[in-house]
Amino acid sequence: MLQIRVNSLELEWRSPDWRGSPTRKGCTMCRGWLSPSSPTGRGITRTRDITGLPRFTRCRCTKRNRVMCSTRGPAYWKDLFQIRGQNSLLHNCMDPLPAVSGSQEVADTADHVLETFYPVSPTIDLQKVHVYKEEVNSTGFRADYPYPHAHTLYFLEGADARCKLHPEPFRANMLMFTFGNALARAHKLYGPQRVLDSPVTVQAVGTNGRIFQFLVFQLNTTDLSGDDGIKNQVWLDEDVELYDFAKVRPLIKKKQVKVPAGLAGYKPETFKKFLALYLHGAV
Repeated sequence: MLQIRVNSLELEWRSPDWRGSPTRKGCTMCRGWLSPSSPTGRGITRTRDITGLPRFTRCRCTKRNRVMCSTRGPAYWKDLFQIRGQNSLLHNCMDPLPAVSGSQEVADTADHVLETFYPVSPTIDLQKVHVYKEEVNSTGFRADYPYPHAHTLYFLEGADARCKLHPEPFRANMLMFTFGNALARAHKLYGPQRVLDSPVTVQAVGTNGRIFQFLVFQLNTTDLSGDDGIKNQVWLDEDVELYDFAKVRPLIKKKQVKVPAGLAGYKPETFKKFLALYLHGAV
């Protein structure tokens, strides 16, 4: 169980044990992805180029990609927090996503008052571990990788039967990894800069096949030393249904068809939201 607090926001997550295919051993479509079993400096060489689509769609990386970032919380926490683990399906692009909020809206976040549960420590449930490289921030890709920017992370609820998350921890998992990817990228682009000149935007989509979670995270600052000043932003559309029922056989009770066979209650606006996130930055 992992519970972290970023700018007074609680995140709770159980780490799934992603395992690669025994034959493919992870991604075979991205030459820039470093396999855990590959020697240093070498990646998977097999590539696939999908022409005729927006240019950021020519690269997809599997859930074997890893992200790691470190950050310090407010001074009264006196702790170093590190997010590390394997992404779900990561969609990368050549150019960064445009910012959702303009400069004035970002400046207005300084007036927002964050909630707190002081004097309870946000690290009350965290396990202490030894971290030997505090300043390591890795997106999981080489510096010369042609698609360096994280576009969208896709999470499949129930992908690992041994680790089933309830909706709130599932959304927290999405938020934690979008924040981790954005923070790692910001350190690569801007170094120690606090308030970013160009915010880093990362999206996430989570689903169990019927219910979707849509999330957009915008990293405006890497300064997490206090609850004042410019703050980061997140937009969340939760528990959006794609359809009501999908039955191979009709549901019959007392000789009456309660639910017909096939797809019932399809909601096209949900797919439009999914498509809008997928095409964000391309059109």
